[in-house]
Amino acid sequence: MATGLTVHGSEFTKFEYSKDGTAWIEIPGVSGYSESGGEAPERDIVAFSGIAKRSGHPRVPSIELQAVYQPAHAAWKEIRNASIAGTVLQFRVTTKEDEILPAASSGDNKAGIAQTTGVVTFAGTNPDLGQAQYGVGQALKIGGKNYVIDSISDADPAAVKVKPAPGVNVEAGYYSIALPALRRGPFPATVRIAGNVSLESEGDMTTTLALAPRGQLPEWTIV
Repeated sequence: MATGLTVHGSEFTKFEYSKDGTAWIEIPGVSGYSESGGEAPERDIVAFSGIAKRSGHPRVPSIELQAVYQPAHAAWKEIRNASIAGTVLQFRVTTKEDEILPAASSGDNKAGIAQTTGVVTFAGTNPDLGQAQYGVGQALKIGGKNYVIDSISDADPAAVKVKPAPGVNVEAGYYSIALPALRRGPFPATVRIAGNVSLESEGDMTTTLALAPRGQLPEWTIV
């Protein structure tokens, strides 16, 4: 039986900003987040003897967020003021963790991980990770730490490897399986657009929040 496809949804995602990188404030009403651009330019080189193609440096992507506008809210007021003043703020976007298999609290159902190979050894009753709710990219959690599932054998759904390997042997402990919470950020950016609204008859007040990151965006990380 084939495993399922791991998909990170938008439900309960948070988009936050900070002035100092420590105190984070959620921007309410955000309904869409998208990154665009940033690709490296390419050029053709033509000579008598032949042709070639080269690419330049990767650019920094732009970010746009769609939102239900709440102009009386303090966070939106501060974002609008930052746009007018050209203030650099810190931003981050975080998805929600979804627990798929809760950890046992007693019994022998435990798991350990080999330090160099990342092979998972289950004790007690082996989980059937061939079911559709499980898939690679999910996290095996042992002792509060996340280990990303890299492969699940079709022949043996309990034959699981994580990657990267932990580097030290993970002793057998109670485990859970979850779709991990992911975070992009923090990253510094200026606010290009904030406060321009769209409002139609029998409609709702919405806006577009446009950000200009100051550098390449950090990788998504598990939190």
